[in-house]
Amino acid sequence: MFKGVLTFKAPSGADLKSLPTRILIVPWGKSETSRGVIICNAVTLRELPRLQGKLKRDRIALDFQHNTVEGSPTYKGEPVKVAAYGSLEIVEGEGIYLSAIEWTPEGKEAAQGGHYPDISPAIVQNKSGEVIFIHSAGIVRQGEIDGLTLFAAPIFFKTFNSQTQTSNQENTMDYKSALIALLGLEPDADDNTIQEAVKALAAKNKPEPTKDKDAPAGDDKVDVKALAATVKALEGKIVSFNAQSDENQRQALVAQAANEGKVIPLSADELKDAPVKILSAMISKLPVTVPVEKRTPGQVEEFSANIPSNRSEILKNCGVSEEVFKKHN
Repeated sequence: MFKGVLTFKAPSGADLKSLPTRILIVPWGKSETSRGVIICNAVTLRELPRLQGKLKRDRIALDFQHNTVEGSPTYKGEPVKVAAYGSLEIVEGEGIYLSAIEWTPEGKEAAQGGHYPDISPAIVQNKSGEVIFIHSAGIVRQGEIDGLTLFAAPIFFKTFNSQTQTSNQENTMDYKSALIALLGLEPDADDNTIQEAVKALAAKNKPEPTKDKDAPAGDDKVDVKALAATVKALEGKIVSFNAQSDENQRQALVAQAANEGKVIPLSADELKDAPVKILSAMISKLPVTVPVEKRTPGQVEEFSANIPSNRSEILKNCGVSEEVFKKHN
């Protein structure tokens, strides 16, 4: 999906001798290069902050000649010295800036001495050429004449692809559980059991071929209505399964809140319609307002009723004679 780490001369023309604290490193729109188009657009605006945060690169290095980029000819392994560190700032209609730059002593000496006059970002593009991630930027002696260099960076891309693919799969549906529910199997059914059940269902619902009186002999037509009814029934089961799954999760979250002494500020109807993800986030942020520990003081003693042991006195107080008591006792 991704092309690799690409570097090209930044368009800002910044005077590094003055040690700027904010530099434009990728312009907004399309930049034509000898290896294709570099695009900074709405996709960049959405994806770049998300992926930078996902890979913990909110602040990136401004290195020397891309010596922090795995696969670069100047990369010799860690540790390496860098010129500065900065935060990425994307501005719609302008582009991507390296801002809040903090220069290292080595960076100050090299930049102010005029040894590295150009800036070059190391970017990652999607298959459409849109910038979605920035590995780092570098101060370089001379920006590429053609505007672009490609680094394979296999180690970095193995990590990048695995982490970004995981983030895209976090909210995927558990299709195996859904299939088990649709087929009416036990929750722990194995793959062979599921496969046999699917074959049986397919055979059961296989539409009978019908003959069109006007069709030539040997031409069978599929019973489309029967097939559509089967599909509709399966869709209904999926909807029912998802609804029950959500309800079970809501009940578990409500029980969790009660155990933690938290009061959910929603009515029964609101709870029923609340999305599970939002309800979970709400409960995690609620304060504990109901005590759940024992509140009875330990010093309280238990007393039994002080009932007179003299039967005659009790009977007298109740207006019952000894004879009546003995008769009915």
